[in-house]
Amino acid sequence: MLAQSFAMRIVSKSPPTPRLLYTVAADPGATKSLSESPRGNFSLKGASLFSGNGRAIFIGIAVGASLFSIIGVVYVRHQAHTRQQEAASRAEASATQNVSPSPAAIVPVDATQIQVSAISLGEPRLAIVNGQQVTEGDRITVPTQPGAGRVTLRVVKISDGRIELSNGPQVISARLNAAGIRP
Repeated sequence: MLAQSFAMRIVSKSPPTPRLLYTVAADPGATKSLSESPRGNFSLKGASLFSGNGRAIFIGIAVGASLFSIIGVVYVRHQAHTRQQEAASRAEASATQNVSPSPAAIVPVDATQIQVSAISLGEPRLAIVNGQQVTEGDRITVPTQPGAGRVTLRVVKISDGRIELSNGPQVISARLNAAGIRP
């Protein structure tokens, strides 16, 4: 048994490298410990609402709100333009539907046979003609000269103080007579 081997271990004089758990603990020689400071050693420097992601979020919200506003304005203008085109096409269609009668069939109508008692310039424009409420584009039947029968007139335009009616090529302009007295 004389032949035993001896293993030697060499130990250095420097201390071993600190492990992670040892480095987290406060240094006993430090002037302030974590328990003494009300906030600890943690503080964000330069952090505000508009730094980092806060700025990007704010810009994104502002751009999104601007886009929604622009889209809303464009939509409203488009709808108004569409409504104007529809109204113009309806007016054109009603004008083309009126087939002008032959000149022999046109019965002359005098403005004295039309009594306009009220006009309202709101939307839609209204008038009371011979006791009937009418708007632009409506038709009204008025009596003509004795023995000639009745004539249907179309309301062309209602304006301030007067109304224009059409009997084919003949356009009659009647004035507002608020007193109810025929001129």
